[in-house]
Amino acid sequence: MKYKIGQIICLWELVPPYGNPIIVVREILVTITNIHENVLGKESKCPAGIGLKGIGNDGKVYEKHWDTWPDDQMQPDIFWTWREDGTMLPQPSLWLPFEAVLYYSWVFRRNSGNIKIVDKDSNPIEPKGDLEKCSTHGTFYYPGAECISCKSAKMFSKLPRRKETVRI
Repeated sequence: MKYKIGQIICLWELVPPYGNPIIVVREILVTITNIHENVLGKESKCPAGIGLKGIGNDGKVYEKHWDTWPDDQMQPDIFWTWREDGTMLPQPSLWLPFEAVLYYSWVFRRNSGNIKIVDKDSNPIEPKGDLEKCSTHGTFYYPGAECISCKSAKMFSKLPRRKETVRI
């Protein structure tokens, strides 16, 4: 995943449990201010990922694995660091910011469009920020990256074909 200083990332606060539809109660646009390469795994102490820091359109600082990367997470990780300023009761409530472009693509690929993502007024919602939309699949990705569905199709097309054995 390519990130750069000044890039705008969309984060979503979702209503748990994450059923159908998935409800976005808050959307924060975060401008990346710092990038920390090769953040170490929490237990393994091996380079595991990229840490991000940025300022949201609400004036607050947001982080993604700035100090350590969860060893059980695979890249790209859709979650940012837990926060205590959620909009859900009781206040202050914990919430886990979802990186909208990655979460949207994950839901889209897993559910073939059967699960809807809506705002609190039940209107369909899509990620915002510095991103592009795939004209083939309708999913989003960051500039300099590739649509995950296109990338998967290319990877699978390069796999050797399985020969079928016919018994007579």
